Amino acid sequence: MGLKNNLYRSKIVVLTVLTLTTSVVKAQLYINNSKFFIDSASTLFVKQHNVKGNYSIVGKGTLYLNGTIQQNINMNGNTIPNLKVDNAINVNIDSTCQTGNIILQPSALLTVNNQFLRVSGSITNNNGSIDITNGSLEINGTAAQVLSGTYFKNKTIKDLKLSNSSGVSLSGVNDTLKIAGVLNFGASNVTLTTNNNLTISSTASNTACVADITSNGSYSGNEILGNVTTERYIQNKKAWRLMYMPTKHDYQTIKQAWQEGATDSSYKPSGYGIQITGGSTVWSDSGFDKQTSTPSVKTYNPVANNWEGILSTKIRFDTAKAYMVFVRGDRTVTSFGQSSNPTVLREKGSLNSGDITWNNLGTAGNQFVAIGNPYPSAISLKNVTTVGLDSSYYLWDPLATNSIGYGGFQTFKMLSNGQIQIAPGGASYSGTNTNIESGQGFFVHTNNGPGSITFRETDKATGSNLVSRVPGQLSSIRINMFKNVNNEFALMDGVLHLFDSSYSNNVNTSDALKLFNPSENIAIKFADKNLAIEARSVLNDSDTLHYAITQMKLGSYKFEITPDYFYTNNLSGYLVDNYLHITTPVSLINLSSVNFDINNDIASYASDRFFIAFKTAQTLPVKIISIEAKRNEDKTATIKWKIENEINLNHYEIERADDGLSFITLGSQQPQSNNGLSYDYSFNDINAKTSVNYYRVKAISNDGQIQYSRIVKLDALNNENNIFVYPNPVKDNIINIQFENTLRGLYSIMLFDIEGKNIFNKTYNISVNNGSIKVVLPKNTVSGNYLLKIIQPNGTISTQKILITTK
Repeated sequence: MGLKNNLYRSKIVVLTVLTLTTSVVKAQLYINNSKFFIDSASTLFVKQHNVKGNYSIVGKGTLYLNGTIQQNINMNGNTIPNLKVDNAINVNIDSTCQTGNIILQPSALLTVNNQFLRVSGSITNNNGSIDITNGSLEINGTAAQVLSGTYFKNKTIKDLKLSNSSGVSLSGVNDTLKIAGVLNFGASNVTLTTNNNLTISSTASNTACVADITSNGSYSGNEILGNVTTERYIQNKKAWRLMYMPTKHDYQTIKQAWQEGATDSSYKPSGYGIQITGGSTVWSDSGFDKQTSTPSVKTYNPVANNWEGILSTKIRFDTAKAYMVFVRGDRTVTSFGQSSNPTVLREKGSLNSGDITWNNLGTAGNQFVAIGNPYPSAISLKNVTTVGLDSSYYLWDPLATNSIGYGGFQTFKMLSNGQIQIAPGGASYSGTNTNIESGQGFFVHTNNGPGSITFRETDKATGSNLVSRVPGQLSSIRINMFKNVNNEFALMDGVLHLFDSSYSNNVNTSDALKLFNPSENIAIKFADKNLAIEARSVLNDSDTLHYAITQMKLGSYKFEITPDYFYTNNLSGYLVDNYLHITTPVSLINLSSVNFDINNDIASYASDRFFIAFKTAQTLPVKIISIEAKRNEDKTATIKWKIENEINLNHYEIERADDGLSFITLGSQQPQSNNGLSYDYSFNDINAKTSVNYYRVKAISNDGQIQYSRIVKLDALNNENNIFVYPNPVKDNIINIQFENTLRGLYSIMLFDIEGKNIFNKTYNISVNNGSIKVVLPKNTVSGNYLLKIIQPNGTISTQKILITTK
């Protein structure tokens, strides 16, 4: 069957072998399970409508989209030989797509949003743009390929994967390509030639990285040739920071890098660089911006056991040293008294890659040596190999003293079971962040003469942390959907909202898109996106959370709505059922359970049936502005809370739970003010458990109104949260997991092979703090090395390498 020089206006469904020369389609093109051939001299024009393919387009012709409204391409991983775009509104890549050549006409826009675009040919840009700021690009041709920053919106790619063993190069003069997410390799013997046109960027939300170039030992011979600019975003806080830029320091001086090449202190590019001061009498000739009694950039002398100011900024960085840097803000902040602002420090040079060993750390035993993370990537402290060094690391935390100082040390102790204990903890390290970030320095300590440390590509860790953000418990709302099966409610699906002022109310990389189940689903609906996890700003009056339910079946269901660490002094929530026209109050303190049915009425399973609305709560008799719980030396606990505007209050009740949900009353206290003023209260829990305790205060007014404080957590006393996996190696495809002093709730158990493929994924409900589960793997699981990932109810992720042996 053939098409030639024709105009088609209806939907074109390709069910048989179809050979095409030049044609115009003013309809949706749907390639369904059959070959669609466009010969090399031919072009298929698709006007206004979409292209969907369950089968690749073959031949060497061109698919040309030239509509005046948005057009979508959904190829489901299949191939388009050549793609030409002449649509100024947008051509959107809806699923993974492989292309040959891409041609962008003037003003054309091609968008890859949370999807994967693979290109095996060339990109010709006639003043159009590819928006891949929130997507992934793989370069996988067999002949050498060229990229240019001008191909892409903001000259930025979120994730770039290089799989062309014939080489990839960056072209253009001053045409920098920025990586905002991850740069990695998908084959062996791949060379990226930068021509000085690559930037590994860093912003408040994320620091990009170059991932393990061996992909955990799967590939070899990969390299990056040429200079690369590496960035490190610095939060808005005056503080000392221990820094190390991850290059070979072979291209720029300190002045060219951190002072942005300034000829004097009057050069003030906003958002970049810092002012550097020194104590030299010839400070100007030495490159400093100003003379001060205390230098603002120092290195540590392990022999003298003290800090020494650098003598000049006109020299290159020392590859063996980390630098303690006082950051006031960017170069516009020229005096100590000025308010600080965020800045980005950057340096250009050839990247460190491959396995790196630093020998001769120190000159004797019992010396502290300040070194740095050599990679443009976070590295895991758990995997670094040392000789002659203690199993402790010392990281400078700019938030360790909060707003009253300029930082302090956090000591990381590596235990024999692979766990890390941190003292004093908190600040930047209050959660599970135990990595050394890109651009971060740290101290080691020698124990018997000079030591050495080896970093390996496989030590790299994905993701990034600011190590400067003021921490705190995130408020959240979790919504789980259950179905009544044989008079028992079974969990079918769930979503999670996270609330923090640092999050945006727009969909971005902080959110998680929804991967739909074949059975019932609930998703958070935001604009045209479906989310499993939404990270958004703090809730305000008149905010609404929308949901989509899909694949629903006849039966009885219920929602369990669980808030956590939520402040409720000024908001009330209501679940709205559009089908029954019922509004149900939702507690922002305790779990709320709401039942509903799906029947034969089509409106009962409408996707947009439910949403949660918020409005300002009624005036309350007291405002609980803070609460804290502290462990005393005698193992008791003291709960303190501070109130304002106390009036017409009857009494307070102090409550405790061991799971954060099921609270019991410990005692009560009478109001001491009740005249609209403030007051500080305290209560001693003489029977505090040695395990984890959760506390809250319940305030009851004279007219029966009830309100709660936020929930505070008191950590276990001398108890460690342990998860043990045995045996290792694993035999008979059975993994045993023992939980000790862990949280109750849902645990996600996932197993990945060495190529990163998920071969097992199951959720288990752990209803006790100490227990065990038996994980039975698929029978077709083959012998080899695997990565076991355990996601705990509070989001903490534990990983362990295991070896599986089969009979």
